[in-house]
Amino acid sequence: MFFCNAKQNDITPQTKRMKTSKTYKAQTKAKPRQKKAMFMLSDEEYNLILFYLKKYKIANRSRWFRETVLTHVLKNMEHDYPTLFEENEMRR
Repeated sequence: MFFCNAKQNDITPQTKRMKTSKTYKAQTKAKPRQKKAMFMLSDEEYNLILFYLKKYKIANRSRWFRETVLTHVLKNMEHDYPTLFEENEMRR
């Protein structure tokens, strides 16, 4: 029977078996960031970033900078991936 109106306290062997199944989680511990990257912004750039963060309600500015920069870097690396042939040769 797929659907039943049993009470929460009514434990049958089937529901007991389902409740005892374990879920496994990754036991990795996040490594703390130890490297620092600093850069300077003009007043206009800084105000633009503050406006963007406020508009999209981004609370963690550090994470946003990290994700934005790394996304850009990874996207460029994907486009510049070395290939055996040039792009125009592959399109033929």
